[in-house]
Amino acid sequence: VYEVNPAIVDQYVFISSGAATDPNLYFRGTTAVDETAWSMTDPNSEYSFTATLDSTYSWAIVEAIDGYAHNGTDNPALTVDVSMLNNIDPNNIIGPIWSYESTKSQPTITQQPADIRVFASDPTAVFTVQFTSLVNPVTVTWYKDDVALEDGVGNVTVVTDEFASSTLTIASPSLADEGKYYCILSVDEESEEDDIQSATRLLVIKQLLAQYTFDNPADRLADTGELAAEVGVTRAAAQGKSVAGLAEPNEMLATNVALTFVPGIEGDAVYLDGAQFIDLDANGYPRAGSLNTFGDIRGSGYEKDGFGRGMDEGSILCWVKLESDGAVTMNANIADGTHYGVTTNGTTSARIIVRGENWDEGWQNLGEANGDYQMEAFDLQDGQWHMFAATWDNSTARVYVNGEQVATNTQGYTERYFPWDLGNLIGASRSGQPNRHILNANDFITGAIDSVRIYNYAISADAIATEYMNKNTQGIVPCENHNFVGNEFNFVNTASSYCIIDLEDFAEFAKNWLADGLYVQP
Repeated sequence: VYEVNPAIVDQYVFISSGAATDPNLYFRGTTAVDETAWSMTDPNSEYSFTATLDSTYSWAIVEAIDGYAHNGTDNPALTVDVSMLNNIDPNNIIGPIWSYESTKSQPTITQQPADIRVFASDPTAVFTVQFTSLVNPVTVTWYKDDVALEDGVGNVTVVTDEFASSTLTIASPSLADEGKYYCILSVDEESEEDDIQSATRLLVIKQLLAQYTFDNPADRLADTGELAAEVGVTRAAAQGKSVAGLAEPNEMLATNVALTFVPGIEGDAVYLDGAQFIDLDANGYPRAGSLNTFGDIRGSGYEKDGFGRGMDEGSILCWVKLESDGAVTMNANIADGTHYGVTTNGTTSARIIVRGENWDEGWQNLGEANGDYQMEAFDLQDGQWHMFAATWDNSTARVYVNGEQVATNTQGYTERYFPWDLGNLIGASRSGQPNRHILNANDFITGAIDSVRIYNYAISADAIATEYMNKNTQGIVPCENHNFVGNEFNFVNTASSYCIIDLEDFAEFAKNWLADGLYVQP
């Protein structure tokens, strides 16, 4: 509708006030000075105004075309009466609306703190937040469990660059230091309006959460819980139960039973007869639903339920002498979203599953892995002691048999683990939802179980291989990575070797021998 070469007689600028409550663009340039500044013949014309911090400004240019009416007149010049952009005669040329944000008075966080996991033997635990502040210096206050921390008080040190970063260092961290940490960044200590809170992060002490040796004469089912409130305290909550004689293995109707104990891999072991199980109760490990936070970077309401007690990252190690397939240890909530299990899957394989829930209300497997032990004529039910281990961290689950990894799987990041509404089990599993109180009759273990341990971190493959090598009665040295696929040669039994010596190894050996004098050790 516009002329190809319109007769433009003037140009005008419309600018917003910057107020969030007033998005209109108003006419600027009503004085002689302004009109002179906006010279039609000067391509470098400027329009100056005073901006404020923390504001958004928008502007548009209008080109008045000769002959079109403005505000009911035939004068092409715009007037104060036509004060808003939306009042301009649309036959004039109205440019696009541009905008920009002025400098912020408050800091901008560029890197949030991260969750920290350390051993009590580690020298420090460190949280760091990085930020920018173009105008004002920033003061940073760190908090633990909503209590402000002070530099130099106790084992806490805080170092802050007032325009860049702040680091909280906790020396010789212990169980007493576990908790949720965050910081508040401020440019005006007298006002909270410009304060910014970082994401809440956790300090978790890596530890053995519980172990069942089945040796204690006073209470063979006692565990050694290591929560801060339980240090040095034996938690005797586990009970032996039986569903023998029930029409269905209803956990709610199970009767308490005195279990049988037999010689184990070390000391004694518990023997389950195919209708028995051990109930570790809902406070057993791995534990879900404790050590919560106010939320992650997305704000309050995104609590990290169950972090730090074995569900979000952990390990289960145990020894078994089996006469049947079945569940070694497991638990699952009625709604199924929070769930874990270590089971056999035939006479040669083991399986691990760890499941939690995400904020979209759907369940999410952290990982599920199932694999066979690759030894000739191998049988889990051969009357020998065998070692099971499972680890999970960083969205990856791994399962080990006799010190060797047999499977690994990465599936997803799980955001929360709801508190258990049923007890953790040894020797049995539950049917699918909604009948979780009904035990799966096909998953009861017949056989002996010993030295069950639960950790809140992933035990290394080296540690798992070493335990099996030191304790197995057949003198077997485990291969750390039996199914390795790659091109490193098997000169030493390491995580990068593949436990098979073949012609490629001999060729590589011969090449190195001739070139470097490499020779076979006695």
